[in-house]
Amino acid sequence: MRMLLVVDFCLCLVCFVFHFCFSKNLFFNPIKNFRFCKNRFSANQFCKIWKTRRDVIWKICKERETDTKSVAIILERVPEEGEPISKQIRVPRRGREAMTEAFEGWNQWLEDACLFWRPGDYNYQTPKHDPKKAIYTPEQEQERFKEEVENSEGFDIDFDSFRCVFNYHRAYLDANEFVDEPDTTGDLLVRLSKEALDGRNGTYKTDFEFVSVVKANFHYSAGFMFLITFEVRDPYDGLIKPFQARVRHLKHTFTEHVFCRPKPNAGVEYYGTAKTDFQKDTKKQRLE
Repeated sequence: MRMLLVVDFCLCLVCFVFHFCFSKNLFFNPIKNFRFCKNRFSANQFCKIWKTRRDVIWKICKERETDTKSVAIILERVPEEGEPISKQIRVPRRGREAMTEAFEGWNQWLEDACLFWRPGDYNYQTPKHDPKKAIYTPEQEQERFKEEVENSEGFDIDFDSFRCVFNYHRAYLDANEFVDEPDTTGDLLVRLSKEALDGRNGTYKTDFEFVSVVKANFHYSAGFMFLITFEVRDPYDGLIKPFQARVRHLKHTFTEHVFCRPKPNAGVEYYGTAKTDFQKDTKKQRLE
């Protein structure tokens, strides 16, 4: 458990430094000129955020009834502001095993909606939106954004309705922020979608055919978690149907396909095999 806290603390610190240097990225309030002032993300705020994350880790372990002896190695104290963090902490093997069990499948957890900037905040940059639709107060936007994230698991968010900046962002297919030129984000999403679909076809013995990427959202997740909506052709009836894929990716580092599935509540039937093959399988099941 203690190892998990150290790793989590280091990831927070990496994100802090990353956004310290690259102010155009939307994660923490960027810091400029090495000065801390009102509405900026200070070292003191960083310590407070990590303390909160530590409490969340403790709560999750208790809810999942992790071995108390393993959980007991959690940090007894909180690092003070300015204290070195490069401190070796040894974790018993039993503790590492309990930690792995407690957080297994973390990449499938839904990222909670989080408000970063509202109009008028320091360094606020107006996101692309529709003035006719973005007519709500920041508080109302926050509630609406949270509802859209929870209802669609982050796949369907009407960004045109929001002037505030949240932790979920839309991916622009013609940009190249995640790839090297001359490739585009759209090229990357096509590749990720095809890989995800190929994996699902292999697992479920289906033959869905990739057609095109419709849209994608993303948020930071020790890399980038892409929530991709794309279209496939069903060999059973030849119709084009919506699919979804969640993929965690970092350029030149890793690609992790979390899941690929038919879009829930899409109002269409999914088969995945040719009509003759489907009829044969149905007949075989009846005989059995």
